[in-house]
Amino acid sequence: MKKFLLLISLLLGLIVLSACQSSEEPTNATSNTAQPTTTASDPSISDMCTVQSESADELSQPGDHITGALENYSITIVSYNDFTCQGCAAIASALAQAVELYPDDIRLIYRYFTSPAKNPLVAARAAEAAGNQGKFIEMYEYFYTSSQPWVDLGEEGFNEFIWTQVTALELNPDQFFEEISSEEISNQILERYNDAYLYLELLQGNPRGLQIAAAAEAAGRQNQFWAMYQQLLSSQDTWQELDTTSMDQYLKELAGTLGLEAETYQQDFELLLISNIEESPYSRALNYFSLFYRTPIAVAAAKTAEAAGNQGKFWEMHDLLFINQELLTTLNESSFLDLISEQFEAMEIDADLFMDDYYSQETEAVIIEDYLQARDASTTAPLVLVNGSPTPPYLTTVGDFLLWLDNFMVPYGQHIRDNQFFECPPMTIDTDAQYTATLHTEKGDILLALYPEAAPYAVNNFIFLAENDYYDNTPFYAVIEGFIVQAGDPSGTGWGTPGFLYDLEISELNFDRPYMVAMANSGPGSNSSQFFITFSPLSYLNGQHTIFGEVIEGVDVLKMLTIRDPEKDPFAPMEDHILDITIDKK
Repeated sequence: MKKFLLLISLLLGLIVLSACQSSEEPTNATSNTAQPTTTASDPSISDMCTVQSESADELSQPGDHITGALENYSITIVSYNDFTCQGCAAIASALAQAVELYPDDIRLIYRYFTSPAKNPLVAARAAEAAGNQGKFIEMYEYFYTSSQPWVDLGEEGFNEFIWTQVTALELNPDQFFEEISSEEISNQILERYNDAYLYLELLQGNPRGLQIAAAAEAAGRQNQFWAMYQQLLSSQDTWQELDTTSMDQYLKELAGTLGLEAETYQQDFELLLISNIEESPYSRALNYFSLFYRTPIAVAAAKTAEAAGNQGKFWEMHDLLFINQELLTTLNESSFLDLISEQFEAMEIDADLFMDDYYSQETEAVIIEDYLQARDASTTAPLVLVNGSPTPPYLTTVGDFLLWLDNFMVPYGQHIRDNQFFECPPMTIDTDAQYTATLHTEKGDILLALYPEAAPYAVNNFIFLAENDYYDNTPFYAVIEGFIVQAGDPSGTGWGTPGFLYDLEISELNFDRPYMVAMANSGPGSNSSQFFITFSPLSYLNGQHTIFGEVIEGVDVLKMLTIRDPEKDPFAPMEDHILDITIDKK
């Protein structure tokens, strides 16, 4: 027997369906089935129904840089980004593609996620200087795990912050403060900046990522972090295809070649591997390098975009900065501004006004405000919010992101914008009358008998939505052989509702035969528009779903619907639709 659970997934918004599959062939239901009475007294509409719909919140702020108009968009994407972050350039490209693909549905808001302070650069120097005394890992962990927002401290406060750790680690203070500002450390920072991105590329999306990060950090506890990293980077062809056990052995051998104390290394490595994921070496590496090894030109790039934006040229400058990112991040501020100024004539930018804005306190304030907002929600750039929520963690490629938009966010956003009601439907049906509903599909008609005595509110809601064209061109987005067919969400995502929810109605009707029609739900009080038709008896669903009808003609049409299991393939095409529904009353 095959078991499933009927629920709405919060991540993909898909209906995940499950049942005990009967070994007997389902038989067609007859039209003369008696209508049982509801077991509860009939409450009022206000007791049964809750209005859920509301106009989408306006997510833009004064001073935002926005593509398109400010209204009637189904999707608002807010991107907190850094012009000098390599991963940020890839995200910017994906967002540009999204806006190009969906110009009538998506607007993009750009905000700055660039630390306005010099403290990250000084923190990187401090980590390197501590590393010269064998305390690299300890110093960087201090910055990464500290609850104090040291990035925004003033010079005096930040010096005191560092001094606390210098004392705690028993570093030689004269050596530390001499080296922290040395040319040698400056060169190390430039070298580490490039190394850091290569290291992140090595980790991200790599099935051995956690082992790599644990090995590097375990080596770092013996002041060999970068040495281990260089070994791993140069030997990728050797270890990329190793299984977990072979990789552990290979890393142990690398530790030996570096002269690490074997027992200590292995203990540290194993402890790091079982760390909570939020504190794993992998997560720490992503956050640490993003925070510390940030090119000093980042703030200059943000100020450049803001100053250009004051002359209506933000997006032109935005594109220029990302296209030339690799070159720009190698420059100092003076060279950077010289190079940018060469584009002023072509971009029709007033040079004097630009420089006034570039150095103004107002420009600095905008960058700081955006940065503080982003930092509250994330520790690294970029941060992408779609209609106010972060993108799911399983979107690891540009292709995944665009598929997600195409299959879920855009259809759902269009649904919320165009198809919701803002009040509960009035109670208009006659519970003593006989109602039928005909589902017209591309493959033929499916005739349902509706049972208003058993489920007056479900039948009333279904008829209201049908007569208001809500179900027109609605997909059968789940068709699972031997189990159910599900429809009723115009967006096809499993998230859509008509803008109101109402309570469960339980009667004497049971899932004791195939072709029963019932409301899908995600828990108490969540009946809405989505409904399913069973292919077999599903007795374990008794009492969990409102049964409000059954199929009396068109079983052959049901069996012709294209199989589609959204749990197994969420991006599968939805080939069958309800063209419209007609209601008849006797």
